[in-house]
Amino acid sequence: MSTDNGAIGPEVRAAIDAGDADALARLIASDELAASCQIVWGEPGDDGEAPNRCSALHYVANARFHGTCLDGDPVELATLLLDAGADADWGGRVAIGETVLQTAVSLYERDLAELLLDRGASLETLGGCVDNGTALALAAHFAATEALELLVERGARIYNLPLAAAVGELWRFVKPAGVLATALQRHPADPNRQPLYRDLGQALARAVHYAAIHERAEVLDRLIELGADVNAVEGGATALHRVAWWGREVGAELLLERGADRRLRDAGHKTTPAQWAEVRGHGELARVLARGTW
Repeated sequence: MSTDNGAIGPEVRAAIDAGDADALARLIASDELAASCQIVWGEPGDDGEAPNRCSALHYVANARFHGTCLDGDPVELATLLLDAGADADWGGRVAIGETVLQTAVSLYERDLAELLLDRGASLETLGGCVDNGTALALAAHFAATEALELLVERGARIYNLPLAAAVGELWRFVKPAGVLATALQRHPADPNRQPLYRDLGQALARAVHYAAIHERAEVLDRLIELGADVNAVEGGATALHRVAWWGREVGAELLLERGADRRLRDAGHKTTPAQWAEVRGHGELARVLARGTW
């Protein structure tokens, strides 16, 4: 893997930004470093350096979400790079240390994630901004339900109770005798051997958030039976705030039907779920949350 951006990096970036598969193919054909070059991008910091140096493939995964590539097909661009030898797992130094697959699922590039898996990307690599977790943890956190289900289909490890709630498989940790101790754990490969959740209450709170985000009605009901509070604050906000942020109307309805309090305010900005929805441009959901009914 080349670590020298060289002259080809800016040209590769320009082709990706333009969504120009033909231009990218020409660059790959003319320079053996094109598929493995680094791309420098992002707003310079106080030191004048751009925050991100990543592989061209990782840049493709980022480009549409960050608005640098509004045209073109990320799967087509990525296929060209992979066919020319780009590593499906290698990302480079990005601000939050994610693999290409982790970035793809968290930025809603489900089809790109599928291509990466087809080309050998690892499901279980740890990293990113969610609990040093796997791609599955990122998909659960960022409401990427389609990518989440793809990862499960491909065999992703479901390694704690909140992830089981996200995918609708509580049975993995909830048995007739109670909740298994492993429900609180980190990924087994994580060098931090301490539980991810301090107690069952915290794990149940996160599980409620994930069940609502991914619109799992039966899971919500079972969590409530186990003692979960639909108004539990986790990460400074309630589950109703989370579904408002992600525009999940069904999730909001599920929570309201089960007693969620739409008047509660988050810890940071002291705002209601309706205000979260409004900020994110989910106008109809904001109006529903403001009045409390459909």
